[in-house]
Amino acid sequence: MHATARLPLVRTTHLFRGAFPAQRLLFSSRYAPMSILVTGQIRIQVRYVQDPLWVRSTFDSEVNNNLSLARDSWGTSEAVFYTMQVMSAVCLVDTMPYLRQTLPSLREQSTLAITQGISRVRNLRLGPVTADLVFALLAMGTSSHWITPGNLDYSWLQSARELLSMWNVGISAADPLLHAYFCQALAYWEMLLALIGRGSNPSIVEKRRQKYQEELRQAMLPEDVTIGTEPHPHLSISSSFFELQTTMNASKLLVWHIERNQKTVSLDIASKILCDIAVARELEKELLNMDFNALVLLEELQGFYVDTRDDNTPLYLTFDDLAVNASGRQKALADGCNDAEDKASREISLIDLTLQLVATLERIPAESGSKFIHPRLYVSAAAGLKFQRYPDSQCPKTPEEANNDLSDIFTSQLEWDSSDLTSALFEMRTFHTPLTIIETLAKSRGDAAAVRYLLPDSSTEYKTVTYAEYCNNVENAVKAWLAVLSQAGIAKGAVVGIWMRGWSYQDLLHYLSLQRAGFIPQLFSLRMTNSVVVYELLGRSNAAALIYDASCESLVKDCPLPTFQSEGILERVAPHDVELDKVTTALNGDQVSVIFHTSGSTSGMPKLVPATVRWMDCLIRKNKPYTHTGPQPVYCLMGSHAHLGNTINLAEVLANAGCLIPPKSIPYPTSELQSMITHGGLTALNIFPALLSVFIREARTDKMLLQQLRSLRHIFHAGQVLEESDQTWAHQQGIKLVNTYGSTEIGLSMRASATSQYLTPFPESGCEFNPLGGNSSSPDQLLELVIPADADDCPHPSLRDKTDGKFHTGDLFQRVADDQYLYRGRVDDRIKMQMSLVCDAGSLEAEAMQVCQADLISAASVIGYGRPSPAIIVESKNDEIFKSGDDSLTKFKEEILHRISPFHERKYLHERIDNPRLVFVVPQGTLPRTAKGNIMRKAVESMFSEELEKTFGAISSV
Repeated sequence: MHATARLPLVRTTHLFRGAFPAQRLLFSSRYAPMSILVTGQIRIQVRYVQDPLWVRSTFDSEVNNNLSLARDSWGTSEAVFYTMQVMSAVCLVDTMPYLRQTLPSLREQSTLAITQGISRVRNLRLGPVTADLVFALLAMGTSSHWITPGNLDYSWLQSARELLSMWNVGISAADPLLHAYFCQALAYWEMLLALIGRGSNPSIVEKRRQKYQEELRQAMLPEDVTIGTEPHPHLSISSSFFELQTTMNASKLLVWHIERNQKTVSLDIASKILCDIAVARELEKELLNMDFNALVLLEELQGFYVDTRDDNTPLYLTFDDLAVNASGRQKALADGCNDAEDKASREISLIDLTLQLVATLERIPAESGSKFIHPRLYVSAAAGLKFQRYPDSQCPKTPEEANNDLSDIFTSQLEWDSSDLTSALFEMRTFHTPLTIIETLAKSRGDAAAVRYLLPDSSTEYKTVTYAEYCNNVENAVKAWLAVLSQAGIAKGAVVGIWMRGWSYQDLLHYLSLQRAGFIPQLFSLRMTNSVVVYELLGRSNAAALIYDASCESLVKDCPLPTFQSEGILERVAPHDVELDKVTTALNGDQVSVIFHTSGSTSGMPKLVPATVRWMDCLIRKNKPYTHTGPQPVYCLMGSHAHLGNTINLAEVLANAGCLIPPKSIPYPTSELQSMITHGGLTALNIFPALLSVFIREARTDKMLLQQLRSLRHIFHAGQVLEESDQTWAHQQGIKLVNTYGSTEIGLSMRASATSQYLTPFPESGCEFNPLGGNSSSPDQLLELVIPADADDCPHPSLRDKTDGKFHTGDLFQRVADDQYLYRGRVDDRIKMQMSLVCDAGSLEAEAMQVCQADLISAASVIGYGRPSPAIIVESKNDEIFKSGDDSLTKFKEEILHRISPFHERKYLHERIDNPRLVFVVPQGTLPRTAKGNIMRKAVESMFSEELEKTFGAISSV
């Protein structure tokens, strides 16, 4: 199979690459003597060469485990040594034909060494299972067909299963990933052997079928084949089988009709079909519950580019043109089958298929680096090709029937008494973080652009950082921080606060390097200006230190924790004596990797939002369906690293192997957006709706800006609802707007499309939509989004509801179609501000009433959706204030402001009311209310829309 062919199977690429264990062998003076004695009759000469001898397989990669195991253990492991000699001789046999005569003896030596190793482990218990022994066994087994074409001896698979099973018991902390890696290789072979009825999977499926056959037999024994018969009331039927009772009765009815019409199909045939349906449904449920994204290879994270060392063939050569041109002749089930006609039709179909296949293979250039192919993979690529092995020999099927009958693949010709390795494979979860992906991309796409930012004194010149430089910069920052923090006695695993602006490349390096160093960063934005609140939040997380931006110097002088300024750290020479832990995906999914905070605070204090490894891995996987082909995508940040939005952007960039542009400031002017598009190569814009509206309004009169917005592949907006007029106009102009939904607690959860405003949950999102009272069947029914505890994106347990263990978002939606929703606001009283930051309007109203109700006001409503800060509308307790003149009214506003200021000082900037012009006074009864007397915030917002526009315009111009 060609290295870059993608097959029409479910995520098969994750299995293939681990299946050929000798990807590339390296012989040099550092590892090998001048000559290696293989037998008494032959020496394979290995010269001191400047360029190593490369032996490439189809699935070659710099970071493949097979390569490292072969290179590191062939000099110390007898089994690996002899196996490598066999595989090397096979690869050289075309240019050195005389080696063919020695292959049997070489294989005998390799087999003996492997057998002795297995015997020591299995019988003598002289040591644990080691990776080199498993590697040698799989390498020898998978290459057996090179030596003996057509070899059907797969006994080595049983030994491999046994070794993997023994290895899994008491496995060391360093081996889980290698164990999972070899399980993937074995699963690959199970997949291939299943096509010819061999391996353990067909026998497992056959056992499932027998279970259903027995239950069906018991259910039908006491009854005649009549219409509407129910199962025997005293029989114990499994719950999964009970779901098929309706189908059973329908089958009985079908057979009854067939027998009445004297057709040739027996009840036995119908029963077999029914049991196959039952097994298929059972397998379907298991497949749907499986997390295929967890089955990622160490060298291929989330479908990323892997260097195949074959520049002559396009990546992911497809076989879309392979079609089984079966006869269009349709035959009814009751008509029986014509064996001769069926055989002729099948032969024609296979000839057509073969010719198409050859034509496709001829498109692969002769100079292609691909050397080894496995013919059964081409069989898999030829979608629809089936083996004619249905158990009932009385009724062979046409190609159409074979292609549509899943029961074919359930027939087993060989019974193996073995455990279900599939379940063990999926028990071993691996988790990916931004760090694991950065490291992988640094190895596979080191020269690709990772980050691009404007130079300080330029508006058009950008500095580009490659993935190799990106990874190196992170590691240098890690060493610098480890030296600083360890010297201060800060242990790995501790929480370290970082108070930063959060949109520069340097801030991103601080954030990532703290994680890479083994610390848990707790992120604070400069928008949080109250140091007392920062200290209290650090206390709640039991933080050990605080890293701060230079602009916070005056704010941290009374910090109870050790403090370290971030400036200058990245310029330090990285210490050479600092050793870094290996980046790994073998992580504890419940481990906290970073701590965010809610942008809207309740009771004057933000909440801690710990993000776990499992949660972060899920966030990365959510972005994979949006991987782009063609030129590298280039994205921009939407906010500060201290807020989750940027981490969502980062996950999307890495999941697409893209490039990230951090703006100079947030919000940024139109000129900088145009520079990012024209000079930075921006292709996808991430932005808050309030800022997007500014650009859309300018584009109505600026043709150049309009054209630039049109050129973007997507404009992702999130956090608020975009103004309907702006959205409509943008769509009319061909601007590709894509609405997304998420929150600090659950991350990115739903996304619309460029052609629809309706939100659709990601497959990885654990979304439940619960009716919010009222008539649940009404089309206008409001649904609250709830995340169940077993979902990977369910936030940390500290944020979940104590009664049901789920996370209640408080966000309301309306279902408009299957899996399509419209956002309809929130359950509580929080409103979203300009940067999609949340303001708890209810708490501001409660505070104002508490300190002012006695003598100043009778009602209050806080508004400001999409504004930089909120405003408060109050009804005066005494309307005489309106007759006292402007000076008295101004003093009235200032008094209100004075009373509420102690509460507001503890708030974020976007939650504060600190300007008298943002206090509006109206007579009693002015504010719109419901029949129960509750003030309607949205109606108030609409009522004061023009005044707010004028007021914020006047404030911004000062």
